[in-house]
Amino acid sequence: MSFGWGKRIYIGKKNRFIPKGEHTYEIRYRTYRHIYFSKDWDELFWNVTGNYWEFPLDKVEAEFLLPKGLEANRVKVQGFTGVKGAKGKDYRISRQSNRIQIAVTHTLYPGEGLSVSVKLPKGYVQPPSPWEEQMWILKDNLFVFLFPLGLFALLIYYLVVWYLFGRDPKPGTIVPLFEPPKGISAAAARYIWNMGWDDQCLTAFFLDMAAKKKLSILEKEASGLLQKRKRYQILLQDPSSE
Repeated sequence: MSFGWGKRIYIGKKNRFIPKGEHTYEIRYRTYRHIYFSKDWDELFWNVTGNYWEFPLDKVEAEFLLPKGLEANRVKVQGFTGVKGAKGKDYRISRQSNRIQIAVTHTLYPGEGLSVSVKLPKGYVQPPSPWEEQMWILKDNLFVFLFPLGLFALLIYYLVVWYLFGRDPKPGTIVPLFEPPKGISAAAARYIWNMGWDDQCLTAFFLDMAAKKKLSILEKEASGLLQKRKRYQILLQDPSSE
């Protein structure tokens, strides 16, 4: 889980309460690209505890195992204690052969932590090659490179679709059609043209049914009588007769 500039790690089972007593947790992980290569030194700056604990830390120690052949007295070590950005000096350093230990001298309260700067002489850490640095830059800024490429690909896609399907037909001779398209009745054609139903759709429907001999239109005085063959008869009253 991301938390500020770091990660929050949950240990144990979330549905299980920890019994009273002393408990030991060991977290192992591997990290890389944390060495800063300058002209005179290769520096490791490490936030040992983090600064987001909600409870005090009574005892904090950090141990650094140096590269083979490098004596501890040739390494520059500097610590920082307190809240994020603070430069407290509440720690002690001990050196043993190729090991360096640093420990805080008082309790760290919620929000406080320990950070350590370890500067090594040149030549003990292999710096990355120019090719590796370029690959790291590309990986870290992948979105910056892919976003313009995605926009360009989308533009090409729309241009191709427009060229194949979206262009208006070339102007030419307009031939009027006096019959509805195949499979579409006159009433359906009126409905599509009008984007809705109206009286002309109904009139076209009756005339189409009569043309197909599925409906008879009879005259009777001031009224019109529509008679569906075989079973039903429908009488339409002429509005002018009312």
